[in-house]
Amino acid sequence: MKIPYVMVKWADSQAGPGWRNRADAKGWANAPGELHLSVGFRLPIGPDRSITLAQSIQLAPNGSVGELLQIPRACVKSIKILGKIEH
Repeated sequence: MKIPYVMVKWADSQAGPGWRNRADAKGWANAPGELHLSVGFRLPIGPDRSITLAQSIQLAPNGSVGELLQIPRACVKSIKILGKIEH
């Protein structure tokens, strides 16, 4: 089985502590989340077509995966396939 390693550009959700007046809250809520670039092995798992990346994969049969990141599909701006490994 070949597993692709990819670079994903995605917008993070936002959170902010403290009180804001309604005009400031409206501006904050309408601002896009910060963009991120994440690189990892794209796993064929995840609910609702979300993108699941692993930063590490053990190559042993039935090996584990590590450092998982799940990105909701609605947050994904682009996915670039960098290559594939045989597993």
